[in-house]
Amino acid sequence: MLIISIFLYCKNGPNAAIDTGLTQEYKLIVERGGFHYDRFEVTPSQITYFPQENSQHLDIKYNSISKSTLDSIQTMEFFEELIEKGFWDLKNKYQNDGSCASMLRITFIANGKRKVVVCEDFDSGCHNLIKDIDSEVIDMEGNDLKRIYLPG
Repeated sequence: MLIISIFLYCKNGPNAAIDTGLTQEYKLIVERGGFHYDRFEVTPSQITYFPQENSQHLDIKYNSISKSTLDSIQTMEFFEELIEKGFWDLKNKYQNDGSCASMLRITFIANGKRKVVVCEDFDSGCHNLIKDIDSEVIDMEGNDLKRIYLPG
């Protein structure tokens, strides 16, 4: 697979899809609660941001759907890294004892396998791998759609 990936990269450039049939079976969905209620969908070649329906944030970039092209090889490496770091072994739910929680839900689909991990709060009591996924996906999207914190 590595040799095929290198060949495709050299032949077609960094945005060439890996032609093994597996690239279509990978998808990562990151859903944020709290003030956002938005979601990011990552496939090997693209990331799409979906704002909350009728979103009216002051910063307009949080109100519009956006799509960005990704380097398929790097994205596949990211997906494989999630597996290597034990995504499939995570608990399905991480609870929070606080009252000011902001949900984070990660859905990962890889080669016919699907797992959903929910953190009641993206910061408190959430597994570090889930926090890292949240941060990495925001970086991939490229519009600096970091969490907006409410006063209080």
